[in-house]
Amino acid sequence: MKNDHEKRELITRDYDEGGLFIYNKSEANKIISLKSRSHKSEEEKRIEVIAYLFELAYDLAISYHDNVSESMGFESCIGGC
Repeated sequence: MKNDHEKRELITRDYDEGGLFIYNKSEANKIISLKSRSHKSEEEKRIEVIAYLFELAYDLAISYHDNVSESMGFESCIGGC
């Protein structure tokens, strides 16, 4: 079983470097440039963006009538995490 450090690397590294996600230069630069209220590292910003991706996928997968969220959640990230 992988330790926490290996798990973090798996989701934050580019696919070409053994990670799970593909980050092109434009996407990587956008993630790096996100403003953060807590001065997050690039790795932490990538984890946050991935979490929002899973949140969006979940919201799309459940019935509209079962979704009690009034917010997609990642608006703060669009505005600058």
